Amino acid sequence: MDKVIMIADDIYERLRRMKRPGESFSDVIACLLSDKPRLSDIAGSKTISKKEWNKVKRKFER
Repeated sequence: MDKVIMIADDIYERLRRMKRPGESFSDVIACLLSDKPRLSDIAGSKTISKKEWNKVKRKFER
């Protein structure tokens, strides 16, 4: 069942920019509420420790 929610214009724009082709706003929000990180969440990092990398791998394996 669909629900209508009110969000501020700036939040809508942020969600719209996060949305990938084929994704709905519900998909984006579900991903944000999930404890699984997107690869894009860490892609900007130049380096990542081995400990952090293993943590990311474990989350994606679940």
